[in-house]
Amino acid sequence: MNVLFWERDFKTMLSSLPVQYRVKRYSHSVFGGPKLAEIDVSGSEMDLWELAEYARRPVKIYSVLGDAVWWGYVAEIQLNIGPWTFGVNIDSMANVVGVAYEDDADAGQPKKTDWAKAADSITEYGRHELLITSSGSNEIHALAARDKYLSEKKYPVSIISPREKGEDGAKLTCRGWFDTLAWRYASIPAHLAYGYEQPGDTNYSFGDNNAKEVAQGIWFSGDCNLVSISVYVRKVGNPSDNLKVSLCVNADGITPGAELTSGTVAGSSLGVDFAWVNIPVTLYPFTNYDSYFIKITRSGSQDAANYYQTHLESVVVYPLGNYTVLIGSNWALGPAADMQFRLYSDDIIETSQQISTLVANYGQFIAGIYVDHQSGLYTASARDGNANAYYEISELLKMGTSNYRRLLVKIDEFRRMLLYEEPVVPSLAYLIEKDGSLRDMFDTGLRKELCPVGVWARYKDIIPGSVDITKLSDPSLMFIDEAEYIPNEDRLSLTPRGFIDPFQLGRPRDG
Repeated sequence: MNVLFWERDFKTMLSSLPVQYRVKRYSHSVFGGPKLAEIDVSGSEMDLWELAEYARRPVKIYSVLGDAVWWGYVAEIQLNIGPWTFGVNIDSMANVVGVAYEDDADAGQPKKTDWAKAADSITEYGRHELLITSSGSNEIHALAARDKYLSEKKYPVSIISPREKGEDGAKLTCRGWFDTLAWRYASIPAHLAYGYEQPGDTNYSFGDNNAKEVAQGIWFSGDCNLVSISVYVRKVGNPSDNLKVSLCVNADGITPGAELTSGTVAGSSLGVDFAWVNIPVTLYPFTNYDSYFIKITRSGSQDAANYYQTHLESVVVYPLGNYTVLIGSNWALGPAADMQFRLYSDDIIETSQQISTLVANYGQFIAGIYVDHQSGLYTASARDGNANAYYEISELLKMGTSNYRRLLVKIDEFRRMLLYEEPVVPSLAYLIEKDGSLRDMFDTGLRKELCPVGVWARYKDIIPGSVDITKLSDPSLMFIDEAEYIPNEDRLSLTPRGFIDPFQLGRPRDG
């Protein structure tokens, strides 16, 4: 097997080190796709030390046939060199820190500080948030604790410790991209059907002598009534006309097409500082999935002194649409940036749509989500921000669908997420042979190294026909939730849905 690594910005493949990689094991799950991988490394002392810088680097494992069989990022590095062990774990870092505390100066009222950020670390590793708590404090103490923690933890913490004598080598523990949803706390307003709210760092003017209009392409997959659109804007000078926001058809990826609904707000009501402006629109019923544009324009003429600005995120994270601008009479791609937006519904939100919103906002390494099957279940969408996105999404997945089946997700090689419904038991399931090999419904052997999950399988010729199992649940049929492959043994280990080891349950006490 071959192992390749990339720079943290995903743009450049790293040059191969003169070391030997041995993939010890890797696994896939129906909750996220690639889950864990362990890679042993051997080489010279200096070459092994090069791996110390590999934390959060993207990694892919390729089969002997040349296709990718596992993908994710390096989460933990352990170097065993001479009498020492050097270790670093991505979980040890936090580059965005806040403090939740009970304010002694205000009768113990619960409060939170603003987030403190280490911009250089965020650029390098991604946003890794941590909210620490203090039961007795005040604002001064809380802010001091926040800043101290950030200064100590903004980079992955490395540890050196003595070890017993042994061969030099390294071990890389890698995780799938679904795991990174735990890096961000999820705060969602009530009735939010969809949105992208990354904090911006670039101002872009429109309605002046440059761009007449601006638009953000989006991909919406849901079933709800759109009643308002929020944009993050400000005024420059004193525009006396109206600011108009529209939901439009996506004509060609660059041009907003026919207007589906719109609303306006007086330009004079906007502030000179950026803020969310919620604009009611004529109700528009979303009933399927499609691509759209959110277009912003002014009702009056262009004015070089009195105009409007959007606040853009220059690191393109939202992958499902372009930021485009109208200059003169032609639409064209704008700066490589994303515009913040929110779409609000008049009622509770479908859970699959809530997952889409959480991924769009907090899946910083996930290149979009496609909803193959809508859940058909509706709940309140508000989140207070005290739990991370991984937890919130996992809870929504557990709710399943209106068909009483689970919602499952997988992330592909290109970091695109698919949300789908657990399939029903087919008339012809996959077959599991005595030696653990897997065959499809046509009795064709499947490659073990692909770790097939999310399918129904039936054990073949394992239980003798003379054994009476009529008083037991059918042990031959299973839905594969996880699969682990061990290359050195060419062995595939399958974990069924809801697996509980019956030999680890213990015995209840008498009485």
